[in-house]
Amino acid sequence: MSDTLRLLLMSVNLAGYGASDRFLGFFERDTRYEPGMEESAVDFFMRYFRNDLEYFLIASSVHANSDEVGHYGDAADDQRDANLIEGLVGAGLIKEFGFKERFGCDPSSQEYTESVEREWANIALMKAHDFPIESVRSLLVAKMIAYGLYGHCFMISRDGIWLFIHTMILVLA
Repeated sequence: MSDTLRLLLMSVNLAGYGASDRFLGFFERDTRYEPGMEESAVDFFMRYFRNDLEYFLIASSVHANSDEVGHYGDAADDQRDANLIEGLVGAGLIKEFGFKERFGCDPSSQEYTESVEREWANIALMKAHDFPIESVRSLLVAKMIAYGLYGHCFMISRDGIWLFIHTMILVLA
């Protein structure tokens, strides 16, 4: 699996997915957004690849900043985010920690910035079939909508089809 991670890091521009080779397009939340669009996009992916999901790897550095989770400002969204993140932490798909405690209290410092960047680049590989399908679906949805969730998330198939998940953006490449 380390060869897969090395190939991913060589093939994907983590600073701008659109600059990556074989970039095809994306789903983006904009002014035409309606609630549930991200679920529709993820459900489309899940239906299309349902029979092949056992062959997918999840490459992820996704983590929740407990300093922000539940503090978006909308009570219903905050509760939804907290429930999603709690389920993902419980399933072992993501970690949760406070940025202030882990990286220090001065977000404007160079050391803080470098620490956050290292955490984003700390990508682990997991077999998708090691998790319930609903947990994988929740990860993909949460990555697009949950406030306080950070990091990279890729679904990699044996055929080289990659699904990039980045805050509010779904990219097939």
